Amino acid sequence: MTKDKKSTLPAEVFSDMEKQKLVATVQYDVLVERGRQNNKWGWQRHAHGDWLMILTEEVGEVAEAMQQAKGWGKDTDADNLYEELIHVAAVASAIAEQVLEEKEKEIFYKRGSRRNETRRSRRHDYYIGLQNRQKRKLF
Repeated sequence: MTKDKKSTLPAEVFSDMEKQKLVATVQYDVLVERGRQNNKWGWQRHAHGDWLMILTEEVGEVAEAMQQAKGWGKDTDADNLYEELIHVAAVASAIAEQVLEEKEKEIFYKRGSRRNETRRSRRHDYYIGLQNRQKRKLF
C-alpha cells in the first residue's frame, strides 16, 4: 500500500480554538454559498425528489474533484474539492430549510384548523340554541 502525497494530519495537531475556527469557517462559507444560490436562482422550492437530483449532481462534482486530485477521471471544472463540498452542504441546507418550513406550516395549519373547528362548533351550538329557543316560543 502506498500513501497519498497529501496525508491527513491527526486531529491532535489542532488546538480546540483552531478546530472551532475551522468549523466556523466552513459554516460561514456554506452560508455565503446559500446567499449566492438565492441571488442566482431565487428562493427555490422543489419536490423532494427534485432536490435529491440536484444534490446528487453536486455530489457527483465532489467525486469528479476527488478524481482530479488523484490524477484520473475525465476532464472537469470540478477541481476544487473544498468548494464542491461547500456546494453540497449549501444544497443540503436549502433542502433542510424547505423541510423545516413545510413542518412549521403544517403545525400552523393544524393549529389554525383546530381553532376553526372550535369556532365552527361554537357557531353550530349557537344556532342550535337559537333554533331550540325559537321552537319553544312557537309552542
